[in-house]
Amino acid sequence: MLPHTDALFIGRSTDLATCRELLSADRCRLLTILGIGGIGKTQLALQLADTVRGNFSDGVVFVDLQHIDHHAMVIPTLADALGIDSANHDLIQQEIIAYLQHQQCLIILDNFEHVLEATSAINNILMATTTKFIVTSRVAMRLQSEYLFTLDGLELPDTNQSNDAIATVDSVQLFIKTAQQVRHDYQPDLVRIARICRIVDGSPLAIKLAAVWAKMLDTEGILQEIERCINFLQTDLRDVPERHRSINAVFNGSWNLLTDDERDVFRRLAIFRDWFTRDAAQAIAGASLPMMMALSDKALLTVNDDGRYRMHTLIQQLAHDKLEEDDESLHNTQALHGQYFADRITEFAQELRGSRQKEALDAISAVIQDIRAGWFWAVSQAHDDLIQQYIFGMTLYYQMRSRTQDVLELLSLDSAISEALADETQAQLDLLRGWSLIILLYNSDGVEATWRGIQRLTIENAPSWIGMSLIPAINQPELFAERYESMVDVVRRILERTTDTWQRAWLLKALGEYHFVGGDYEQAVRYLEDSASHFKRINDRWGETWSCGNLGRVYAMTERYREAEDIYDYSIAICEDIGDYNGSIDLLNKKAESALQQGDCQRAESILLDAIQMAHDFRVSEGNITYVLYTLIKLKMTAEEYETAIFYLQHLYHNAYVQRGWRDPEIQSLADKLAQIKPFVADDTYQRATSRSREISIRDIVRDLLSDTVTMPQEDRTASQLIEPLTEREEQILRLITVGLTNRQIAEELTLAIGTVKTHAHHVYTKLGVSNRTEATAVAHDLNLV
Repeated sequence: MLPHTDALFIGRSTDLATCRELLSADRCRLLTILGIGGIGKTQLALQLADTVRGNFSDGVVFVDLQHIDHHAMVIPTLADALGIDSANHDLIQQEIIAYLQHQQCLIILDNFEHVLEATSAINNILMATTTKFIVTSRVAMRLQSEYLFTLDGLELPDTNQSNDAIATVDSVQLFIKTAQQVRHDYQPDLVRIARICRIVDGSPLAIKLAAVWAKMLDTEGILQEIERCINFLQTDLRDVPERHRSINAVFNGSWNLLTDDERDVFRRLAIFRDWFTRDAAQAIAGASLPMMMALSDKALLTVNDDGRYRMHTLIQQLAHDKLEEDDESLHNTQALHGQYFADRITEFAQELRGSRQKEALDAISAVIQDIRAGWFWAVSQAHDDLIQQYIFGMTLYYQMRSRTQDVLELLSLDSAISEALADETQAQLDLLRGWSLIILLYNSDGVEATWRGIQRLTIENAPSWIGMSLIPAINQPELFAERYESMVDVVRRILERTTDTWQRAWLLKALGEYHFVGGDYEQAVRYLEDSASHFKRINDRWGETWSCGNLGRVYAMTERYREAEDIYDYSIAICEDIGDYNGSIDLLNKKAESALQQGDCQRAESILLDAIQMAHDFRVSEGNITYVLYTLIKLKMTAEEYETAIFYLQHLYHNAYVQRGWRDPEIQSLADKLAQIKPFVADDTYQRATSRSREISIRDIVRDLLSDTVTMPQEDRTASQLIEPLTEREEQILRLITVGLTNRQIAEELTLAIGTVKTHAHHVYTKLGVSNRTEATAVAHDLNLV
């Protein structure tokens, strides 16, 4: 008789279908369901047997091997399960073979990993009969006739799914039903349940071990305990096998199956944060191909179609604990990991500058968590050489993917570490921080960081990317004041010395910006066209979009509209292909300006709405949206929609991004336009538009524009009441604070330095006007921020 299947067996429809297809094939006589402890191998085998039992006239035989303590007992145990009573132990295998030759049955051998020495005996039975076997094991049998199916965790919820969608996910359903078994009035907290399921990588056992704590803790408490220590996942239920009573017991079961050499390699492999290649495993952990095969056969590594490997998250955490037990091994592994990914990002950085740009971006995306981990290790060691290897490629990747905030966080080092670095390293950090700050509209801070970087460098030790890093600063002549010409002189002197095409392209772009800001459009065109030509020569498509942006703007200003819009369309296509949505929005805005200059208001509005839709879909920086809104104001003024124009003008004039990030002449233009409009509207209309503008956030404006509505003032408090809006990263950290994560847990969740999290949390408290986490949570809910 088969044991009962778990009443809480949920999901696995795809796995079940695949296994049934494999087992139904005539050539498949032995199907091994391979997986780590607690992943659900036994239950899948039982469900599979139940679906195919009609194909076996003599039924299904289940052989539980978990209590067998010696491989010699496997065959007698099988005989007992088949109902064979033999007095002669030496002939029992032959008796089983003789019996099975007249039977059509399916045999399940459950928990085979600790009796692997019995493999040859099972193989003898396979060769002499037509019987089919299902084996569940943590270790493959390594037989020619064996078909392997590696079982992974249950389906996981995506991070951005709605509550309704989360509730339908298999892993979440298992948690809820288990919790309701121990607490009939349990009310699901779907967001936190989803996080628990992701932390345990969909392991059914881990989900159940977590959910049974619902009788003592709320979901937030369960989540906090798991994040504090994964060994929290344990139970004392009497009907749970000893090997499944804790996650640590599950891990130890697999650990004990390894040889000493396998253990050493396995714990070193735990250094990886994501999927990794065979080459990386060899370089960092000394893992040969046979070793990788051995670990895969023990269900400790999963390989995907691209030949990349990973560990189950729970196994990875516990293996890393083993690595941390040996300080020397940990340090050496971290050093090898840090150097390996420094070399990789250096190689990728070269490809980001040319024809393999898209491929390089995708390659970096695949290993970005390990690159970040390597960066943080290099920073913790104040390792100048490694930091300089990481800094450019990592920064360029994030900029190309419109993730400037990530750059700023990565480059914001603790003062003690920063002071321990060489002047050249500090200079590079300053230059790239300056670039990021200005792009994020922290202009004053960005200018000062850029100037510090320039002062710390000599022309001889200037990095090849210095021209690129100075582009945003070139557009801030008022803030540089008397230092401005000195900065431009640095650009000229480096341009005279360099023969590198890529570096020349950026330096020429910088000089084109200089002349554009100064109003010398003829010279601006000459330099920007030359810059674009250099980028095109080396197939740096993204760099070319930087030259084309203001080149198109100069064309439009000189009424070369067709050329302007052609260059915009060309550049927008590149940005969208790469994933630079900030760049796409900026170019769409410039294209709308060109249409407006030609008097085509309808087309200009259509283009602006495309930009606003993209800003909404990809949550681009609010600072970027302010420029789109400014073009929309000019359109509304042209259409004589003065009340709407006043509404947007007043909002921009008081917007924190505008006040800190726009140039003084740009801010003054807002006041000038308000003065220009005021005579055309009644005082009450002016006041109504002004009142509405101060009670809405720019995100609300985006939503309103896309829904063709205008938000009216409400009595409820909203996020617009903040003196300064939260950045996207601050919003993200606030959400994690409100669900109870500690700073360390937030750092691990977002792969940030804990000092960076503390800095953001401090900024959040300041903007909310609170002093602690409890108050922040209350205000966040009050302001509808979460």
